Amino acid sequence: RMCARLTVLGPVLFPDFTHLTVVALAAFIGATFGAVWPATDFTNTNYPGPDGTTLHAYVAAPTLAAGQKAPAAIVFHAWNGMSEEPVYFADRLAEAGYFAIAPDLFRNVASDEGNILRNIVNVINADQEQMNADADAALGYLESRDDVNASHVVSGPGFCFGGAQSIIFATRHPTAATVT
Repeated sequence: RMCARLTVLGPVLFPDFTHLTVVALAAFIGATFGAVWPATDFTNTNYPGPDGTTLHAYVAAPTLAAGQKAPAAIVFHAWNGMSEEPVYFADRLAEAGYFAIAPDLFRNVASDEGNILRNIVNVINADQEQMNADADAALGYLESRDDVNASHVVSGPGFCFGGAQSIIFATRHPTAATVT
């Protein structure tokens, strides 16, 4: 009986049900695919990944005297991928004397932080083993540099989704500290 009432009331509540469906579908598509950009808009270096893929990251270096080594930090982005946020914090860490790298764990997929549906898709589609390998490659990049003190690497800061990645990284590697 309830279905019969809704069927009868449907045209009264929603006189143009087709119009409402089109508007809802447009809103869903806009939220899912709107405000998406290539993550490389926020990266400035690349290095080889474990599977031969070229990985991208944002790197910020402190001003060092000749022969000096800096501690390092791996900055993990939030659920929306590479954006202004990890770049900003990497730059602040470099100003404080750290060599900072913010790896693109979503491999060139990024969107606005308010794009909730798209960001949920980012996280659902993320392969944790691949992200672990990509974070390990970022650590390898740091360890290969003569200006980085590889025994003083900080896991994090990490933001939102990145906070979890910071903790996961720290469970797999000895770090000087873990920041979420």
